[in-house]
Amino acid sequence: MVKEHPNMYLDEMVVEMARRIGKDVSITTIWCSWNYTAKDERTTCRQYGYPPRNKRAVKKVVYIRGTQYTLLSAMSLDNIITLDIMQGSCNKERFFKFILAKVLPNMNLFPRINIVLAMDNAQIHHSELLVNFTESVGYKIYFFHRTHPI
Repeated sequence: MVKEHPNMYLDEMVVEMARRIGKDVSITTIWCSWNYTAKDERTTCRQYGYPPRNKRAVKKVVYIRGTQYTLLSAMSLDNIITLDIMQGSCNKERFFKFILAKVLPNMNLFPRINIVLAMDNAQIHHSELLVNFTESVGYKIYFFHRTHPI
């Protein structure tokens, strides 16, 4: 769906998902699936499945070593603030550069909007340098559990 309509808003995705699969999907569900997005040709390969009882799960696929892309995004309650697409995976250094160059310039001090940087507990988020720098310029960091709905 995103390949077909890359400029589609989340609320438009909700309508399209309802049309395609006949079920209502919340914006939060779609947002959570975008929260951590990395894709390559191995994405569709899974080691485990859920076959009918007493049957073995079997799936035959052609293995192709491809290029992985990682999408980093910063979102507020109102919109996507910024995003970055990079080839390969993201480490603490690249994540720190993303926050420093693209996220912090879009944040504000209290009492304006975008005053808290909320992240889950991914290992690359826990950089002492990132936490100290962000708090030294007046912003707050909040870490929540990876499966948190927001």
